[in-house]
Amino acid sequence: MGKHWILAGTLLALLSVPAAGIAQDEEEPVCVTTDKELNRVYKKVRATYKDEPLFLAKLKVAQRAWIKFRDGHLDSRYPLDPQAYGTASVNCWCLENAELTAARTKQLKKWLKGTMEGDDCYGSYKFYHQLKK
Repeated sequence: MGKHWILAGTLLALLSVPAAGIAQDEEEPVCVTTDKELNRVYKKVRATYKDEPLFLAKLKVAQRAWIKFRDGHLDSRYPLDPQAYGTASVNCWCLENAELTAARTKQLKKWLKGTMEGDDCYGSYKFYHQLKK
């Protein structure tokens, strides 16, 4: 429960203080916008692959593990409350969170892009023609 209060406090601090992680024309910190994009893409992958229950179950496990990794990584980078490292570190935490989240979003988008027939490593990716339906 304490970790959620820290996150809430961090997000409030980011919303109230302009910094490098918040573009002048944005109303939300970059870590919030990248998280929204991750969730949008994840939901789209789930909808696109709704006919693949085994894949969806394994994707769910992978996504939960990835979230634990991201949060654990950020906790190891900033073991104390990010504000304990100075005023800029809250923004640095947000930027690092956004970088990790954007990389995961790029990974998820591969399921939406698909692959060509003949790709020996297609795994769970659908082929282009299957996605155009």
